[in-house]
Amino acid sequence: FGLAKGFQLYDDDFEAQHSIVNYAAEITADRVADKFCGWLRSRSGGRFFSWVHFFDPHSPYVSHDESGPAGDRSAWSLYEGEVGYVDAHVGTIVRALRDGGLYENTLIVIVGDHGEAFGEHKEMGHGIFCYEESLRVPLILHNPRLFKSPKVVESRLSLADVLPGLLELLKVPAPAGIQGRSFWPLVEGGEKGLREIYFESLFSQEEYGWAPLSGLIDGRYKYLSIPEPELYDISADPGETRNLFADRREDAQEIAAKLEAFVLRTESPREPRRRQRGPIDIKKLTALGYISNFSTGLVDGLDPKRGIDLYVDVVGLKELVAQKRYDEADGYLAGLRARHPGLEMPDIEQARYEILKARGRTTDALDVLRGASERYPERESFKVFLAMDLSASGRHEEAREICSRLAGENETLTAAHILLGDIACRLNEFDAALEGYEKAASIEPMNAVVRAKIASVWIKKGDFAKAQALLEGLEGRKSAIKAADFQEAMSGLGLAFLGAGQTERGLAVLRKATILSPESPAVWLNLGGAYFALGRWDPALDAFEKSVAIDDGFALGWSNIGQVYLVRLLEGGTPDLAEKALGCFEKAIALEPRQAQAWIGRGSVRLTTGLAGQAVRDYEQAIKLDPYLVDAYVNLAMALQNEGRYAEALGYLELGKKRLGAKITPADREEIDRLYAAIKVLKDGL
Repeated sequence: FGLAKGFQLYDDDFEAQHSIVNYAAEITADRVADKFCGWLRSRSGGRFFSWVHFFDPHSPYVSHDESGPAGDRSAWSLYEGEVGYVDAHVGTIVRALRDGGLYENTLIVIVGDHGEAFGEHKEMGHGIFCYEESLRVPLILHNPRLFKSPKVVESRLSLADVLPGLLELLKVPAPAGIQGRSFWPLVEGGEKGLREIYFESLFSQEEYGWAPLSGLIDGRYKYLSIPEPELYDISADPGETRNLFADRREDAQEIAAKLEAFVLRTESPREPRRRQRGPIDIKKLTALGYISNFSTGLVDGLDPKRGIDLYVDVVGLKELVAQKRYDEADGYLAGLRARHPGLEMPDIEQARYEILKARGRTTDALDVLRGASERYPERESFKVFLAMDLSASGRHEEAREICSRLAGENETLTAAHILLGDIACRLNEFDAALEGYEKAASIEPMNAVVRAKIASVWIKKGDFAKAQALLEGLEGRKSAIKAADFQEAMSGLGLAFLGAGQTERGLAVLRKATILSPESPAVWLNLGGAYFALGRWDPALDAFEKSVAIDDGFALGWSNIGQVYLVRLLEGGTPDLAEKALGCFEKAIALEPRQAQAWIGRGSVRLTTGLAGQAVRDYEQAIKLDPYLVDAYVNLAMALQNEGRYAEALGYLELGKKRLGAKITPADREEIDRLYAAIKVLKDGL
């Protein structure tokens, strides 16, 4: 949308912990203020203009303990808390200006772009209506030298008046064609009376196919031009509860004529009244939530107040899905369709997809995405989700085709390039992976997670120095070190050094990962795994225990603790180690029943303690879950040997060799052949 134009620095890093970030992403006020303060300290002097955007007072509202009424969790209270939180961090910026000696020479302008509705006219949030709760916003100007004492200006003005007012204040000529009027005469008291204020919302037209809404505030009256017009005396009725259109039709017609004259006066004679959006504009607005291309099955030109009940229903459905209350959402969706027969819209399809996916109905969820992608081609998110899910299910080429088509239609769609990189990585096509990730990084140079992905590719290509340099460049980025991709890359680099025989260097990288990301169970697990591979049981156990201390539900951590106890038991440790190991494996299985390694571990404890029959069942379950684990076949064969079931043991060893094929290492193949020969002797001797 050209927001970066003219800025020397445009920081749109959302500090997300995922590489694919949608246009609705945000960062909190504390981080925005921190970024400004860091930039301010880095300046070399001279005049500056800075635009600092706080997004916090938007739904979903979150609690900030230091800024909201204690115990009140209503939407309004949370919203007030969000506003208070932003206000506190505006204070952070003011303090930074004071500390830098810039406060008295800086004009501070605080302005909102819209208000927020809380059901006054059924709407929650903003976009549909243009009632006062949505139109009225703060405008605060502050400078101790320009404004010697506080002053409140009661006269109304438009946001379009802010630019010419600031230009006059700074004695800068206003460019020709600006529609707004300077607010300075209102401040100085030279202008009397109330300005006419034009307003509009095309959201309901572009989102729902309803009638557009426009209007004019003239004196005490506010006129809304919609199929069923409205007129309010906002001086006597600020809540806009009494529509006077029928009683004051002449006043309404007079304001309607002024509205028409304003539109004719301000539209460009050289261009269409509204700039025609291209496909890329539409896609971005769709992602922002301002446009959806669909037919509601309702009459075009419907008055928004007649369609608001549908809007409320859809918002309710989206909230249930966002809260992961899928059973309730499914029932709510059925009721919504019953109330609005023939209803079709992207938000409905999105909800259906998320409900089906949460219930494990992957095929049905994919079918919904395919259908939605065809019906609403401008909604790129459907295609992105479809590609992600297809790749996750192993259908990489189909996913790649979708992403290539997306990238061809919109070369600035970062998600398409990232997914192309992810798919290539899964197929071990590392040059293609680099191409996808580097294209994404060129579009979003501040996307730290993409750079971590690039580092991972360099590790796989064997260029550890490039990978290490990239990762070290990200160490100061809080968002980066919290991201799973960064943590995986750090661990991958450490393990790569270990694999190359650089043991201490590898351990140093793995330890550094735990320092940078101490709250990540995965980095502790990887450090523990390195110590375990080196036969250093004590530090391995310490690292694994740290992983479950962070997250008691981390099944892999419990399974690996069990492995340490099992090894010590096999080395001749005390019998209580068997009970400890068994408890850890059983907890891992309870937390994650599909974790094959935990079943192998429990089977090995049982085999060691003379429970070969139970061990057989555990190993068989492990093979069902993952048919490519060589340990499962070897251990199962030994358990069956103990049971005297030699033919079955030989059969499983043959099956393992067949399934694993070239994936078997020479050492594993030698062990399988040795065990096979020993069991065959026993079988033949019967």
